[in-house]
Amino acid sequence: MPKLSTRAAPLLLLVAIVLGACGDQSNLTRPIPEDPNRIITCGPGCGGGGGGGGPPPPPPLQPPVVTSITMEPTVSLSGWNAYDAGFNGQFGTGAVTLSNVSIDATVIQGSASRSVGSQLIVCGSGISAGRLPAYATCSMPGIFFFLTNTAPGPGTLVAGPATFRVSLRQGATLLGFLDRSVVITSPGPVIYPGPVVFYPGFTRSTNPLQSGSATSP
Repeated sequence: MPKLSTRAAPLLLLVAIVLGACGDQSNLTRPIPEDPNRIITCGPGCGGGGGGGGPPPPPPLQPPVVTSITMEPTVSLSGWNAYDAGFNGQFGTGAVTLSNVSIDATVIQGSASRSVGSQLIVCGSGISAGRLPAYATCSMPGIFFFLTNTAPGPGTLVAGPATFRVSLRQGATLLGFLDRSVVITSPGPVIYPGPVVFYPGFTRSTNPLQSGSATSP
């Protein structure tokens, strides 16, 4: 067997060390175990979450709304009635004061309906009629109306369930509305508890209380 020269021995040793190092390299295709205590740094624009601690964006613009209707559960046909209404102004991005704003009410029963009046809103002392400030919370109590089939509207209202609708408008533009259920009642007969004077055209009832209708002379 030939002997290695003393010059070749160090070279062979170096080659063996290099080959051994190559054989000990990790498989780069295997996943690298994650250290649960590792620290991750992130530059500007990285991550996208967390909000950055700044103020929240302003809410989008919301239109005026009718917030409440307070009234008796029944409305009298051919009689006086009343309701209270609550409503809010615009709020959110770009909210402004509106002018020429009115409130109106309608009684709806199937395909029949009757308007019961419209008027400019009054939203507090010192605010001119028809003005609805941004972010305002307003109320109008004691709005009286007379319900009759001679008012504008299609069909004929009769005694029974119906819908009472209160709407906000700016000119002819509908801003918002709110509905509530009511019951229409027919006007009762005039009751005369004692002696009566029979005017011409009076129709006497068989009821001992003498109910009926008459046309004043």
